[in-house]
Amino acid sequence: MYKRVFKQKGSRVYRVRYRLSDGPKIYDVPLRTHIKEVAEAKARQLIEEQERELAGLAAPKIVREAAQRRFRDHVGDFVAELKARGRNRDHVRHTGDRLRRLAKDRGWNLLRDAMADGFAKWRTGQTELSAMAFSGRVFPRGIPSVKVLIKDLAACAFPLRTNAATASIFTPCGIRSSVCWRM
Repeated sequence: MYKRVFKQKGSRVYRVRYRLSDGPKIYDVPLRTHIKEVAEAKARQLIEEQERELAGLAAPKIVREAAQRRFRDHVGDFVAELKARGRNRDHVRHTGDRLRRLAKDRGWNLLRDAMADGFAKWRTGQTELSAMAFSGRVFPRGIPSVKVLIKDLAACAFPLRTNAATASIFTPCGIRSSVCWRM
């Protein structure tokens, strides 16, 4: 592994250049400090975090940040994505309202709280919804459809990530365990 903490000529702050696990790419990151000891500590922490992500011991940073965002914010992003795709205005409104109601009733404050079995329990306990809701048109009966919905929400949370670590979030073993993924 290659690591070098230095000041560029004429600069007041330190930078780090490093390579992860003898890979081909050399990263150059500003550390935004003028104290050498602080710069070395920041560099060490940055490299350790990225090495853990590379080894699969920690979730990617974008996944950890998405897990900390409120579920309502993810729903808002999802609704904006539906609008951008040109979906019907009523479909967008109903989808947003249903997801917000579901999140409120189930107590889903964060994305990592959303689990398919929690949805199934909530749906079976509903008495005030119409027969249309239970026919599968409003709230689908199949658990896979809920997983697809949550997967779409998560795709809005981090649309540029399609690597193996992101894809592993939606395994049949449950969404909670993998979204929280050693946080």
